[in-house]
Amino acid sequence: MYMTRLTDNHIEELDREGFIVVPDFISGQRLAQLQAAQR
Repeated sequence: MYMTRLTDNHIEELDREGFIVVPDFISGQRLAQLQAAQR
């Protein structure tokens, strides 16, 4: 999966629009793998 890195301008625009940006957010299969490794 390819994701474009957000620039400061992108983050500022998202903030103005009311979005929340969570740095280093992990979801999906990768999150499940990390959770299993912690158990």
